This record gives sequence, C-alpha cells and structure tokens, in this order.
Amino acid sequence: MTNDQTGDPVARKASIEMERLVLENEKLRAELERLRPSIWQTIERLSPLLGGLLAVAAFVFGVIQYVEQQRRELATRQTELARQAAARDQEFMRPLWERELTTYFRASEVVAAIARSSDAAKRRAAEEEFWQLYQGPLVILETKALSAAMVSFGHCLDGTEQCSEPVLRNRALSVSSAIQQAIQDHAELRLSEFSKNKFQYDRQP
Repeated sequence: MTNDQTGDPVARKASIEMERLVLENEKLRAELERLRPSIWQTIERLSPLLGGLLAVAAFVFGVIQYVEQQRRELATRQTELARQAAARDQEFMRPLWERELTTYFRASEVVAAIARSSDAAKRRAAEEEFWQLYQGPLVILETKALSAAMVSFGHCLDGTEQCSEPVLRNRALSVSSAIQQAIQDHAELRLSEFSKNKFQYDRQP
C-alpha cells in the first residue's frame, strides 16, 4: 500500500506545499509580465524628452564651438592688423629716425665745438648753428630733458648767465647726455608715440 492510499499526513502536507510554491511562482511570473509593458511604456514616454535634451545639448555645444572659433579668428585678425600697423610705422619712421640720429649727433658736435674751440671764428659759426638747431630741427625731435639741457646751454651764450669755461663744458656734456637718453627712449617708438615726452612749445604762453 502507498502513503496516499493510507492518507499519510506528511505526504499530503508536502504536496500542498509544492502546490503553494507553484502558485506563488506563477503569481510572480504574472507580476513580471504585468510590469514589463509598464517599464517599456515609461521608457517610451521619456524617449522624446531625452531626445530633446540631447538635441539642446548638441546645439549648445555647437554654439560654444562657434563662439570660440570666432574669438580665435578675431584674435588672429587683431594680431595681424597690429603687425601690419607696426610694419607701416617702422617703414615711415625709418627716414625720420635716421634724420633724428643725424641731428642729435650734429647738436652734440656743435655744443662740443662751442665749449672747446679756441678759434673765435669757428666758435661763432658753431654758435650760429646751435641757434639754428635750437630754433629748428631740435624743436621737432628733442625730448623735455634735451630741451632743458639746450636752454641751459643757451643761457651761457645769450648773456642770460655768465658762465665760466668749466660750466660751459659741463653743460655741453649735459646736452650730449640728454641726447644719449633721447636716442634710447626713441629706439622703439611707434609713430603714434612720436610726440611722447616732447616739449610742446605751442602750449607755452
């Protein structure tokens, strides 16, 4: 005789438990089947939003790239324009710079001749040239320091001051020192800066 035929309670309990597990498994499978469409529906609902966000992100990224490219191109154009302007200034300034050097060296020679020459005729000629430089070319070229040195030297010549030979020679050296500094200051000047640190006579009373 079998356990079923004898109505064994243990066998019946095991059978019931097995049925319960089968039912729970089927219930879980049904729940998963029910949830699966819901998950896909959620994803489908979110897809347009995600697509829109991606499109916006792509647009913003494109704008940023465009702006950066424009900034680089503008910086390149500005650099090139500045280079061209500097080249034009150098081309224009070259003859002016050469004339400036010539005039400066001549002014230094003239004040030295006045301060050192023992020949009265040569000294008078040098004094005449000094006043020509003073009233002419050096007005265009001289710095404030050089203008002051020339004025101080001129006072020894026009009777404003009674200058001894040592004083005259020292002031001649001051003129040459001011010329030296003016050459250094002007070596890299742009055309727009040419009047920088110049003495402006037209502004005087």
